[in-house]
Amino acid sequence: MSLHNPVLVIDDDTMFANLVSSMLSKRSYLPVISHTMEDALRHAENTNPKFVVTDIYMPGMGGIEGIAALRKRYGNIKIIAMSGGWENQSAEKALSAARKIGANWALKKPFTADEFNEAIACILDDKEQKEPLGESELDDDLYVVIAEDDPLMGKVVASTLKTVINGRIEILSGGQEVLDCLNQDNIPDLIISDLNMPGIDGLTLLRHLSEAKYTGGVCLISGEDRKILKSAERLARSHNLNVIDSLSKPVTKDGMSVMIDKFKSSDTLTEIVHGSPIGKEDIQGAVKEGAVEVHYQPKICARTRKLVGVEALIRWRHSDLGLLFPGSFIPFAEQHGLIDLLTDAVVIAALEEHGAWCRKGLNIKLSINLSSYSLDRLDFPDFLAAQAKKNHIAHELIITEITESGLAKDAAKALEIMTRLRLKGFGLSIDDFGTGHSSLSRLQEAPFSELKIDRSFVAGANEDDVKRAILESSVEMAKKLGVSTVAEGVETKDDWDTVTGLGVDLVQGYYIAKPMPAAEFLDWAKQ
Repeated sequence: MSLHNPVLVIDDDTMFANLVSSMLSKRSYLPVISHTMEDALRHAENTNPKFVVTDIYMPGMGGIEGIAALRKRYGNIKIIAMSGGWENQSAEKALSAARKIGANWALKKPFTADEFNEAIACILDDKEQKEPLGESELDDDLYVVIAEDDPLMGKVVASTLKTVINGRIEILSGGQEVLDCLNQDNIPDLIISDLNMPGIDGLTLLRHLSEAKYTGGVCLISGEDRKILKSAERLARSHNLNVIDSLSKPVTKDGMSVMIDKFKSSDTLTEIVHGSPIGKEDIQGAVKEGAVEVHYQPKICARTRKLVGVEALIRWRHSDLGLLFPGSFIPFAEQHGLIDLLTDAVVIAALEEHGAWCRKGLNIKLSINLSSYSLDRLDFPDFLAAQAKKNHIAHELIITEITESGLAKDAAKALEIMTRLRLKGFGLSIDDFGTGHSSLSRLQEAPFSELKIDRSFVAGANEDDVKRAILESSVEMAKKLGVSTVAEGVETKDDWDTVTGLGVDLVQGYYIAKPMPAAEFLDWAKQ
Protein backbone atom coordinates (compact mmCIF):
# COMPACT_ATOMS: atom_id res chain seq x y z
CA MET A 1 0.00 0.00 0.00
CA SER A 2 1.45 3.38 -0.95
CA LEU A 3 1.36 6.59 1.04
CA HIS A 4 -1.50 7.87 -1.11
CA ASN A 5 -4.06 6.77 1.47
CA PRO A 6 -4.71 9.75 3.75
CA VAL A 7 -6.57 9.17 7.01
CA LEU A 8 -8.05 12.01 9.01
CA VAL A 9 -7.22 11.83 12.72
CA ILE A 10 -9.24 14.16 14.95
CA ASP A 11 -8.31 14.48 18.62
CA ASP A 12 -7.60 17.47 20.88
CA ASP A 13 -5.21 15.25 22.86
CA THR A 14 -1.94 15.75 20.96
CA MET A 15 -0.21 12.74 22.50
CA PHE A 16 -3.02 10.34 21.65
CA ALA A 17 -3.39 11.80 18.15
CA ASN A 18 0.32 11.13 17.61
CA LEU A 19 -0.08 7.58 18.94
CA VAL A 20 -2.91 6.86 16.50
CA SER A 21 -0.88 8.42 13.69
CA SER A 22 2.05 6.16 14.50
CA MET A 23 -0.16 3.07 14.28
CA LEU A 24 -1.54 4.28 10.96
CA SER A 25 1.92 4.96 9.55
CA LYS A 26 2.96 1.40 10.34
CA ARG A 27 0.11 0.27 8.10
CA SER A 28 1.35 2.62 5.33
CA TYR A 29 -1.41 5.19 5.73
CA LEU A 30 -0.76 8.94 5.66
CA PRO A 31 -2.25 10.43 8.86
CA VAL A 32 -3.60 13.99 8.67
CA ILE A 33 -4.04 15.35 12.20
CA SER A 34 -6.65 17.91 13.28
CA HIS A 35 -7.16 19.00 16.88
CA THR A 36 -10.67 20.39 16.36
CA MET A 37 -13.64 19.11 14.41
CA GLU A 38 -13.99 22.44 12.60
CA ASP A 39 -10.42 22.17 11.31
CA ALA A 40 -11.01 18.52 10.38
CA LEU A 41 -13.99 19.36 8.19
CA ARG A 42 -11.83 21.82 6.26
CA HIS A 43 -9.07 19.18 5.87
CA ALA A 44 -11.59 16.61 4.66
CA GLU A 45 -12.47 18.80 1.66
CA ASN A 46 -8.84 18.89 0.51
CA THR A 47 -7.58 15.42 1.39
CA ASN A 48 -10.46 13.06 0.47
CA PRO A 49 -9.53 10.70 3.34
CA LYS A 50 -9.74 6.91 3.09
CA PHE A 51 -11.46 6.93 6.49
CA VAL A 52 -11.71 9.06 9.65
CA VAL A 53 -10.63 8.36 13.22
CA THR A 54 -12.23 10.80 15.65
CA ASP A 55 -12.45 11.42 19.36
CA ILE A 56 -15.88 12.20 20.86
CA TYR A 57 -15.26 14.73 23.63
CA MET A 58 -13.56 17.83 22.20
CA PRO A 59 -13.89 21.59 22.68
CA GLY A 60 -16.13 23.39 20.19
CA MET A 61 -17.90 21.00 17.87
CA GLY A 62 -17.80 17.57 19.49
CA GLY A 63 -17.40 14.20 17.85
CA ILE A 64 -21.12 13.39 17.76
CA GLU A 65 -21.92 16.60 15.87
CA GLY A 66 -18.83 16.09 13.73
CA ILE A 67 -19.78 12.55 12.72
CA ALA A 68 -23.22 13.77 11.69
CA ALA A 69 -21.60 16.58 9.66
CA LEU A 70 -19.16 14.19 7.98
CA ARG A 71 -21.99 11.81 7.12
CA LYS A 72 -24.10 14.65 5.68
CA ARG A 73 -21.23 16.03 3.62
CA TYR A 74 -19.42 12.87 2.48
CA GLY A 75 -22.08 10.17 2.57
CA ASN A 76 -20.49 6.74 3.04
CA ILE A 77 -17.10 7.79 4.40
CA LYS A 78 -15.84 5.22 6.96
CA ILE A 79 -15.58 6.49 10.55
CA ILE A 80 -13.93 5.02 13.65
CA ALA A 81 -15.06 6.75 16.87
CA MET A 82 -12.92 6.65 20.00
CA SER A 83 -13.35 7.89 23.56
CA GLY A 84 -11.98 7.51 27.05
CA GLY A 85 -14.84 9.38 28.68
CA TRP A 86 -14.65 12.83 30.21
CA GLU A 87 -15.33 13.88 33.81
CA ASN A 88 -18.61 12.11 34.69
CA GLN A 89 -19.43 11.23 31.12
CA SER A 90 -19.32 7.54 30.24
CA ALA A 91 -17.15 6.48 27.30
CA GLU A 92 -19.54 3.62 26.58
CA LYS A 93 -22.55 5.91 26.32
CA ALA A 94 -20.67 8.34 24.09
CA LEU A 95 -19.47 5.57 21.79
CA SER A 96 -22.94 4.03 21.67
CA ALA A 97 -24.32 7.40 20.60
CA ALA A 98 -21.57 7.67 17.98
CA ARG A 99 -22.56 4.30 16.52
CA LYS A 100 -26.20 5.36 16.33
CA ILE A 101 -25.33 8.62 14.57
CA GLY A 102 -23.23 6.89 11.92
CA ALA A 103 -19.79 5.72 13.18
CA ASN A 104 -18.82 2.36 11.64
CA TRP A 105 -16.74 1.24 14.63
CA ALA A 106 -16.20 2.33 18.22
CA LEU A 107 -13.06 1.93 20.34
CA LYS A 108 -12.66 2.73 24.00
CA LYS A 109 -9.39 4.46 24.89
CA PRO A 110 -6.80 3.25 25.45
CA PHE A 111 -6.91 0.50 22.85
CA THR A 112 -4.24 -1.85 21.53
CA ALA A 113 -2.72 -1.89 18.06
CA ASP A 114 -4.44 -5.23 17.42
CA GLU A 115 -7.84 -3.74 18.26
CA PHE A 116 -7.16 -0.74 16.04
CA ASN A 117 -6.01 -2.92 13.15
CA GLU A 118 -9.12 -5.09 13.52
CA ALA A 119 -11.32 -1.98 13.39
CA ILE A 120 -9.62 -0.78 10.19
CA ALA A 121 -9.88 -4.17 8.50
CA CYS A 122 -13.55 -4.53 9.42
CA ILE A 123 -14.73 -1.08 8.32
CA LEU A 124 -12.94 -1.45 4.99
CA ASP A 125 -14.61 -4.84 4.49
CA ASP A 126 -17.99 -3.39 5.51
CA LYS A 127 -18.20 -5.69 8.53
CA GLU A 128 -20.46 -4.70 11.40
CA GLN A 129 -19.17 -4.40 14.94
CA LYS A 130 -20.90 -7.38 16.52
CA GLU A 131 -20.39 -6.94 20.22
CA PRO A 132 -22.69 -4.29 21.66
CA LEU A 133 -21.09 -1.56 23.69
CA GLY A 134 -22.10 -1.41 27.30
CA GLU A 135 -20.61 -1.20 30.72
CA SER A 136 -19.73 -4.62 32.08
CA GLU A 137 -21.76 -5.92 34.93
CA LEU A 138 -19.19 -5.82 37.73
CA ASP A 139 -16.23 -4.03 36.21
CA ASP A 140 -17.37 -0.47 36.94
CA ASP A 141 -17.35 -1.27 40.68
CA LEU A 142 -13.78 -2.59 40.71
CA TYR A 143 -10.97 -0.53 42.20
CA VAL A 144 -7.56 -1.79 41.07
CA VAL A 145 -4.17 -0.55 42.29
CA ILE A 146 -0.99 -1.12 40.27
CA ALA A 147 2.26 -0.98 42.29
CA GLU A 148 5.03 -0.28 39.77
CA ASP A 149 8.08 1.98 40.23
CA ASP A 150 8.65 2.36 36.47
CA PRO A 151 6.15 5.06 35.34
CA LEU A 152 6.13 3.90 31.71
CA MET A 153 5.58 0.26 32.64
CA GLY A 154 2.83 1.31 35.03
CA LYS A 155 1.02 3.06 32.18
CA VAL A 156 1.46 0.02 29.92
CA VAL A 157 -0.02 -2.31 32.55
CA ALA A 158 -2.90 0.13 33.18
CA SER A 159 -3.61 0.46 29.46
CA THR A 160 -3.68 -3.31 29.05
CA LEU A 161 -5.97 -3.64 32.06
CA LYS A 162 -8.34 -1.02 30.64
CA THR A 163 -8.90 -3.22 27.61
CA VAL A 164 -10.61 -5.82 29.84
CA ILE A 165 -12.31 -3.80 32.63
CA ASN A 166 -13.98 -0.42 33.01
CA GLY A 167 -13.24 0.11 36.68
CA ARG A 168 -11.13 2.63 38.57
CA ILE A 169 -7.39 2.04 38.08
CA GLU A 170 -4.69 3.80 40.10
CA ILE A 171 -0.93 3.57 39.50
CA LEU A 172 1.27 3.81 42.62
CA SER A 173 5.06 3.98 42.64
CA GLY A 174 5.75 1.31 45.24
CA GLY A 175 4.71 -0.80 48.20
CA GLN A 176 4.60 2.03 50.71
CA GLU A 177 2.00 3.91 48.65
CA VAL A 178 -0.16 0.77 48.60
CA LEU A 179 0.03 0.49 52.39
CA ASP A 180 -0.86 4.18 52.69
CA CYS A 181 -4.03 3.41 50.70
CA LEU A 182 -4.96 0.67 53.15
CA ASN A 183 -4.26 2.91 56.14
CA GLN A 184 -6.64 5.50 54.71
CA ASP A 185 -9.40 2.86 54.33
CA ASN A 186 -9.07 3.23 50.58
CA ILE A 187 -9.20 -0.53 50.06
CA PRO A 188 -8.64 -1.78 46.49
CA ASP A 189 -10.45 -4.86 45.22
CA LEU A 190 -7.31 -6.01 43.42
CA ILE A 191 -3.61 -5.19 43.82
CA ILE A 192 -1.26 -5.80 40.89
CA SER A 193 2.30 -5.57 42.18
CA ASP A 194 5.75 -5.71 40.66
CA LEU A 195 8.41 -7.64 42.60
CA ASN A 196 11.45 -5.39 42.16
CA MET A 197 10.75 -1.96 43.66
CA PRO A 198 12.82 0.38 45.84
CA GLY A 199 11.89 0.62 49.52
CA ILE A 200 9.07 -1.81 50.22
CA ASP A 201 9.40 -4.27 47.34
CA GLY A 202 6.82 -6.81 46.19
CA LEU A 203 7.88 -9.55 48.61
CA THR A 204 7.84 -7.23 51.63
CA LEU A 205 4.49 -5.85 50.50
CA LEU A 206 3.03 -9.37 50.60
CA ARG A 207 4.03 -9.73 54.26
CA HIS A 208 2.51 -6.35 55.13
CA LEU A 209 -0.69 -7.17 53.26
CA SER A 210 -1.00 -10.37 55.26
CA GLU A 211 -0.43 -8.50 58.54
CA ALA A 212 -3.07 -5.98 57.49
CA LYS A 213 -5.45 -8.90 56.82
CA TYR A 214 -6.03 -7.71 53.26
CA THR A 215 -8.76 -9.86 51.70
CA GLY A 216 -8.78 -8.54 48.13
CA GLY A 217 -7.11 -10.15 45.14
CA VAL A 218 -3.37 -10.10 44.49
CA CYS A 219 -1.66 -10.47 41.12
CA LEU A 220 2.14 -10.45 40.86
CA ILE A 221 4.01 -9.20 37.78
CA SER A 222 7.70 -9.32 37.01
CA GLY A 223 10.31 -9.46 34.31
CA GLU A 224 12.38 -11.86 36.41
CA ASP A 225 12.79 -15.57 35.75
CA ARG A 226 9.45 -17.35 35.75
CA LYS A 227 10.60 -19.65 38.57
CA ILE A 228 11.24 -16.64 40.80
CA LEU A 229 7.78 -15.30 39.99
CA LYS A 230 6.14 -18.63 40.84
CA SER A 231 8.14 -18.81 44.07
CA ALA A 232 6.81 -15.37 44.98
CA GLU A 233 3.30 -16.61 44.19
CA ARG A 234 3.77 -19.53 46.60
CA LEU A 235 5.07 -17.11 49.21
CA ALA A 236 1.91 -15.01 48.82
CA ARG A 237 -0.24 -18.09 49.28
CA SER A 238 1.71 -19.03 52.40
CA HIS A 239 0.71 -15.61 53.77
CA ASN A 240 -2.92 -16.67 53.22
CA LEU A 241 -3.43 -13.98 50.59
CA ASN A 242 -5.95 -14.41 47.82
CA VAL A 243 -3.48 -14.85 44.95
CA ILE A 244 -5.28 -14.58 41.62
CA ASP A 245 -2.35 -15.06 39.24
CA SER A 246 1.25 -14.17 38.40
CA LEU A 247 2.11 -12.64 35.03
CA SER A 248 5.42 -12.22 33.26
CA LYS A 249 6.30 -8.86 31.72
CA PRO A 250 5.43 -7.62 29.21
CA VAL A 251 1.85 -8.25 30.29
CA THR A 252 -0.42 -9.25 27.41
CA LYS A 253 -4.13 -8.56 26.95
CA ASP A 254 -4.87 -12.31 26.90
CA GLY A 255 -2.98 -12.85 30.15
CA MET A 256 -4.72 -9.91 31.79
CA SER A 257 -8.13 -11.09 30.58
CA VAL A 258 -7.62 -14.57 32.05
CA MET A 259 -6.46 -13.04 35.33
CA ILE A 260 -9.54 -10.80 35.57
CA ASP A 261 -11.82 -13.75 34.80
CA LYS A 262 -10.16 -15.69 37.62
CA PHE A 263 -10.58 -12.72 39.93
CA LYS A 264 -14.28 -12.40 39.16
CA SER A 265 -14.90 -16.07 39.93
CA SER A 266 -12.82 -16.06 43.12
CA ASP A 267 -14.06 -15.59 46.66
CA THR A 268 -12.64 -12.06 46.59
CA LEU A 269 -16.05 -10.72 45.60
CA THR A 270 -17.98 -12.10 48.57
CA GLU A 271 -19.05 -8.56 49.35
CA ILE A 272 -20.06 -7.58 45.88
CA VAL A 273 -20.17 -3.84 45.77
CA HIS A 274 -17.98 -2.42 48.50
CA GLY A 275 -19.84 -3.71 51.49
CA SER A 276 -23.34 -4.19 50.14
CA PRO A 277 -24.40 -7.44 51.84
CA ILE A 278 -26.47 -10.34 50.56
CA GLY A 279 -29.39 -11.44 52.71
CA LYS A 280 -31.21 -14.74 52.95
CA GLU A 281 -34.25 -13.20 51.29
CA ASP A 282 -32.12 -12.18 48.28
CA ILE A 283 -31.04 -15.76 47.59
CA GLN A 284 -34.49 -17.19 48.25
CA GLY A 285 -35.98 -14.57 45.93
CA ALA A 286 -33.40 -15.29 43.23
CA VAL A 287 -34.35 -18.97 43.15
CA LYS A 288 -38.08 -18.20 43.23
CA GLU A 289 -37.82 -15.63 40.42
CA GLY A 290 -35.60 -17.78 38.21
CA ALA A 291 -32.58 -15.48 38.52
CA VAL A 292 -30.26 -18.44 39.19
CA GLU A 293 -28.63 -19.54 35.94
CA VAL A 294 -26.40 -22.43 34.93
CA HIS A 295 -23.39 -21.91 32.69
CA TYR A 296 -21.51 -24.81 31.13
CA GLN A 297 -17.76 -25.31 30.67
CA PRO A 298 -16.76 -28.01 28.16
CA LYS A 299 -14.56 -31.01 28.90
CA ILE A 300 -12.51 -32.37 26.02
CA CYS A 301 -11.01 -35.83 25.54
CA ALA A 302 -7.24 -35.32 25.47
CA ARG A 303 -6.72 -38.20 23.03
CA THR A 304 -9.46 -37.51 20.46
CA ARG A 305 -9.94 -33.78 21.13
CA LYS A 306 -13.69 -34.36 21.06
CA LEU A 307 -16.32 -32.89 23.38
CA VAL A 308 -17.24 -35.48 26.01
CA GLY A 309 -18.80 -33.51 28.84
CA VAL A 310 -19.55 -30.25 30.62
CA GLU A 311 -19.40 -28.93 34.14
CA ALA A 312 -22.51 -27.07 35.34
CA LEU A 313 -21.57 -23.83 37.11
CA ILE A 314 -23.99 -21.60 38.99
CA ARG A 315 -24.46 -17.90 38.23
CA TRP A 316 -26.87 -15.34 39.70
CA ARG A 317 -28.41 -12.76 37.36
CA HIS A 318 -28.92 -10.01 39.97
CA SER A 319 -31.35 -7.24 39.01
CA ASP A 320 -29.07 -4.46 40.29
CA LEU A 321 -25.57 -5.95 40.41
CA GLY A 322 -25.50 -7.88 37.15
CA LEU A 323 -24.08 -11.39 36.73
CA LEU A 324 -22.67 -12.69 40.02
CA PHE A 325 -20.13 -15.51 40.25
CA PRO A 326 -20.19 -18.28 42.90
CA GLY A 327 -17.61 -16.63 45.15
CA SER A 328 -20.04 -13.75 45.64
CA PHE A 329 -22.81 -15.78 47.27
CA ILE A 330 -21.99 -19.49 47.77
CA PRO A 331 -20.03 -18.99 51.05
CA PHE A 332 -22.97 -17.02 52.46
CA ALA A 333 -25.44 -19.68 51.32
CA GLU A 334 -23.35 -22.43 52.94
CA GLN A 335 -23.12 -20.54 56.22
CA HIS A 336 -26.86 -19.74 56.35
CA GLY A 337 -28.38 -23.08 55.38
CA LEU A 338 -29.33 -22.13 51.81
CA ILE A 339 -26.87 -24.25 49.85
CA ASP A 340 -29.35 -27.10 49.31
CA LEU A 341 -31.83 -24.63 47.82
CA LEU A 342 -29.21 -23.51 45.28
CA THR A 343 -28.02 -27.06 44.61
CA ASP A 344 -31.57 -28.19 43.83
CA ALA A 345 -32.05 -25.21 41.49
CA VAL A 346 -28.89 -26.12 39.59
CA VAL A 347 -29.78 -29.81 39.38
CA ILE A 348 -33.30 -29.08 38.10
CA ALA A 349 -32.13 -26.54 35.49
CA ALA A 350 -29.03 -28.46 34.37
CA LEU A 351 -30.78 -31.82 33.98
CA GLU A 352 -33.62 -30.20 32.07
CA GLU A 353 -31.09 -28.70 29.63
CA HIS A 354 -29.11 -31.93 29.48
CA GLY A 355 -32.23 -33.96 28.73
CA ALA A 356 -32.97 -31.68 25.78
CA TRP A 357 -29.39 -32.14 24.51
CA CYS A 358 -29.69 -35.92 24.73
CA ARG A 359 -32.91 -35.84 22.71
CA LYS A 360 -31.01 -33.90 20.05
CA GLY A 361 -28.28 -36.55 20.00
CA LEU A 362 -25.73 -34.72 22.17
CA ASN A 363 -25.05 -37.52 24.65
CA ILE A 364 -22.29 -36.03 26.75
CA LYS A 365 -21.62 -36.27 30.48
CA LEU A 366 -22.84 -33.61 32.92
CA SER A 367 -20.87 -32.79 36.08
CA ILE A 368 -22.62 -31.10 39.00
CA ASN A 369 -20.89 -29.71 42.08
CA LEU A 370 -22.04 -30.95 45.48
CA SER A 371 -21.04 -28.78 48.43
CA SER A 372 -19.52 -30.43 51.47
CA TYR A 373 -22.43 -28.88 53.42
CA SER A 374 -24.78 -31.15 51.46
CA LEU A 375 -22.95 -34.35 52.38
CA ASP A 376 -25.28 -34.94 55.30
CA ARG A 377 -28.33 -34.89 53.04
CA LEU A 378 -29.30 -38.54 52.83
CA ASP A 379 -32.12 -37.92 50.35
CA PHE A 380 -29.88 -36.34 47.71
CA PRO A 381 -29.15 -39.55 45.71
CA ASP A 382 -32.91 -40.19 45.41
CA PHE A 383 -33.56 -36.57 44.42
CA LEU A 384 -30.90 -36.75 41.70
CA ALA A 385 -32.28 -40.07 40.44
CA ALA A 386 -35.81 -38.63 40.27
CA GLN A 387 -34.63 -35.66 38.21
CA ALA A 388 -32.68 -37.95 35.88
CA LYS A 389 -35.77 -40.13 35.37
CA LYS A 390 -37.96 -37.07 34.74
CA ASN A 391 -35.61 -35.91 31.97
CA HIS A 392 -34.88 -39.41 30.57
CA ILE A 393 -31.13 -39.23 31.32
CA ALA A 394 -29.02 -42.33 31.89
CA HIS A 395 -27.38 -42.23 35.31
CA GLU A 396 -23.93 -42.94 33.90
CA LEU A 397 -24.06 -39.57 32.11
CA ILE A 398 -24.22 -37.66 35.41
CA ILE A 399 -21.19 -37.03 37.63
CA THR A 400 -21.25 -35.42 41.08
CA GLU A 401 -18.10 -33.46 41.92
CA ILE A 402 -17.20 -33.24 45.59
CA THR A 403 -14.40 -31.02 46.83
CA GLU A 404 -11.68 -32.85 48.67
CA SER A 405 -11.78 -30.46 51.62
CA GLY A 406 -15.46 -31.28 52.04
CA LEU A 407 -14.77 -34.92 52.76
CA ALA A 408 -13.62 -34.12 56.30
CA LYS A 409 -17.23 -33.37 57.43
CA ASP A 410 -19.52 -36.06 58.90
CA ALA A 411 -17.55 -39.03 57.55
CA ALA A 412 -20.23 -41.69 58.00
CA LYS A 413 -23.04 -39.76 56.31
CA ALA A 414 -20.73 -38.53 53.56
CA LEU A 415 -19.57 -42.07 52.81
CA GLU A 416 -23.16 -43.37 52.76
CA ILE A 417 -24.26 -40.65 50.34
CA MET A 418 -21.29 -41.18 48.02
CA THR A 419 -21.68 -44.95 48.05
CA ARG A 420 -25.39 -44.66 47.32
CA LEU A 421 -24.67 -42.34 44.37
CA ARG A 422 -22.31 -44.95 42.93
CA LEU A 423 -24.82 -47.76 43.58
CA LYS A 424 -27.35 -45.82 41.51
CA GLY A 425 -24.85 -45.62 38.66
CA PHE A 426 -23.84 -41.96 38.97
CA GLY A 427 -20.22 -40.96 38.55
CA LEU A 428 -18.33 -39.58 41.55
CA SER A 429 -15.45 -37.15 41.19
CA ILE A 430 -13.03 -35.90 43.82
CA ASP A 431 -12.68 -32.22 42.91
CA ASP A 432 -9.66 -30.00 43.62
CA PHE A 433 -7.52 -33.07 44.27
CA GLY A 434 -4.37 -32.27 46.20
CA THR A 435 -5.65 -29.17 48.01
CA GLY A 436 -7.15 -30.81 51.11
CA HIS A 437 -5.75 -33.19 53.66
CA SER A 438 -5.43 -36.95 53.60
CA SER A 439 -5.79 -37.13 49.83
CA LEU A 440 -4.73 -40.75 49.50
CA SER A 441 -6.82 -42.03 52.40
CA ARG A 442 -9.91 -40.32 50.97
CA LEU A 443 -9.35 -42.06 47.66
CA GLN A 444 -9.14 -45.34 49.52
CA GLU A 445 -12.32 -44.73 51.57
CA ALA A 446 -14.74 -43.43 48.91
CA PRO A 447 -15.74 -45.11 45.60
CA PHE A 448 -14.55 -42.34 43.30
CA SER A 449 -14.68 -42.91 39.56
CA GLU A 450 -12.85 -39.70 38.62
CA LEU A 451 -9.97 -37.64 39.97
CA LYS A 452 -10.00 -33.94 39.12
CA ILE A 453 -6.57 -32.39 39.50
CA ASP A 454 -6.70 -28.89 40.95
CA ARG A 455 -5.82 -25.97 38.68
CA SER A 456 -3.02 -24.90 41.04
CA PHE A 457 -1.02 -27.95 39.87
CA VAL A 458 -1.96 -27.56 36.19
CA ALA A 459 -1.52 -23.92 35.16
CA GLY A 460 2.14 -23.29 34.35
CA ALA A 461 3.26 -26.84 35.18
CA ASN A 462 5.59 -26.78 32.17
CA GLU A 463 7.68 -24.10 33.93
CA ASP A 464 7.39 -25.41 37.48
CA ASP A 465 9.17 -28.68 38.34
CA VAL A 466 7.23 -29.11 41.59
CA LYS A 467 3.84 -28.68 39.90
CA ARG A 468 4.82 -31.04 37.12
CA ALA A 469 5.95 -33.70 39.58
CA ILE A 470 2.66 -33.52 41.51
CA LEU A 471 0.67 -33.56 38.29
CA GLU A 472 2.60 -36.52 36.88
CA SER A 473 2.33 -38.57 40.08
CA SER A 474 -1.41 -37.85 40.34
CA VAL A 475 -2.00 -39.11 36.81
CA GLU A 476 0.08 -42.25 37.38
CA MET A 477 -1.72 -43.00 40.65
CA ALA A 478 -5.15 -42.54 39.05
CA LYS A 479 -4.26 -44.97 36.28
CA LYS A 480 -3.19 -47.60 38.82
CA LEU A 481 -6.45 -47.07 40.74
CA GLY A 482 -8.50 -47.37 37.54
CA VAL A 483 -10.12 -43.92 37.77
CA SER A 484 -10.18 -41.31 35.00
CA THR A 485 -8.38 -37.98 35.33
CA VAL A 486 -9.49 -34.44 34.56
CA ALA A 487 -7.05 -31.52 34.42
CA GLU A 488 -8.85 -28.28 35.21
CA GLY A 489 -7.42 -24.80 34.73
CA VAL A 490 -5.77 -25.47 31.36
CA GLU A 491 -5.28 -21.92 30.09
CA THR A 492 -2.50 -22.05 27.50
CA LYS A 493 -1.16 -24.31 24.77
CA ASP A 494 1.78 -25.10 27.06
CA ASP A 495 -0.67 -26.31 29.72
CA TRP A 496 -2.47 -28.41 27.10
CA ASP A 497 0.77 -29.95 25.83
CA THR A 498 1.88 -30.75 29.38
CA VAL A 499 -1.29 -32.48 30.58
CA THR A 500 -1.89 -34.39 27.35
CA GLY A 501 1.76 -35.44 27.28
CA LEU A 502 1.42 -36.86 30.79
CA GLY A 503 -1.64 -38.90 29.83
CA VAL A 504 -4.52 -36.96 31.39
CA ASP A 505 -7.87 -38.28 30.13
CA LEU A 506 -9.99 -35.11 30.05
CA VAL A 507 -9.10 -31.43 29.83
CA GLN A 508 -11.04 -28.38 31.01
CA GLY A 509 -10.10 -24.69 31.05
CA TYR A 510 -10.08 -21.35 29.30
CA TYR A 511 -7.71 -22.63 26.60
CA ILE A 512 -10.68 -24.68 25.38
CA ALA A 513 -13.60 -22.47 26.37
CA LYS A 514 -14.96 -20.34 29.18
CA PRO A 515 -18.21 -21.25 30.95
CA MET A 516 -21.17 -20.33 28.72
CA PRO A 517 -24.97 -20.07 28.95
CA ALA A 518 -26.79 -23.07 27.49
CA ALA A 519 -27.65 -21.49 24.13
CA GLU A 520 -24.11 -20.25 23.60
CA PHE A 521 -22.71 -23.65 24.58
CA LEU A 522 -24.89 -25.38 21.98
CA ASP A 523 -23.57 -23.03 19.28
CA TRP A 524 -20.02 -23.76 20.46
CA ALA A 525 -20.67 -27.52 20.47
CA LYS A 526 -21.88 -27.43 16.86
CA GLN A 527 -18.49 -26.11 15.80
